[in-house]
Amino acid sequence: MISGSVRLDLTAVKREKQRHRIAALSTAPDGARVVIYVGALAVEPDSVRLIREHGSRLLVDMQGEPFAVRRWLESLREGLIV
Repeated sequence: MISGSVRLDLTAVKREKQRHRIAALSTAPDGARVVIYVGALAVEPDSVRLIREHGSRLLVDMQGEPFAVRRWLESLREGLIV
């Protein structure tokens, strides 16, 4: 199998610019692994919505501090903002 990965670092941009960075998911090929690094960032509602839009066609891998990753995953899986 041949696959590709895309890495988005949300800690490298201001909160209001996260949406623009996540919008790049629309250009990722179907089936790609997308690593989204959140560090210790709090869950951002617009970012969750955009990531969920692409979750069915991409393998989304959230990375960062344990407490932050847990909150992001809960929000992405349940569609809730924690």
